[in-house]
Amino acid sequence: MTPTHPTPANPGPSAQPLTDEALAAIAFRRAGWALLVVDPADNRIVAANLAAADLYGYPVADLVGLAIDELFAPAARLRLPEYRAQVHRTGRAAYTSLHQRRDGSQFTTDVVVTADYDDQGRVRYRIVAARAVV
Repeated sequence: MTPTHPTPANPGPSAQPLTDEALAAIAFRRAGWALLVVDPADNRIVAANLAAADLYGYPVADLVGLAIDELFAPAARLRLPEYRAQVHRTGRAAYTSLHQRRDGSQFTTDVVVTADYDDQGRVRYRIVAARAVV
């Protein structure tokens, strides 16, 4: 059944179809999970969505440039090298971890990390999806 109201896939009679890049940008901005794009060279966040800002209590602009480790509770940081190695070895890692907000409050999260590769097969970015466990 075709939707009768405008959607990204069916923008309506007067709108042009969206490009893959535009659809990806919409999905990134509107995702219900916190999404963070991390540079593996220095483990700093290069992009974050609004759900990440809400989850961690930072404005998006303050998340960009922050070391991802700062979003983990201190005790949980000990396992980060293990998780990173798994992502670089297999392309993906999924785990539950204790994270911390800007105000210092801690909460349990489900995390899925996916590698984005360059043309030479090296990890270009790690895409982190996180949500609070309720």
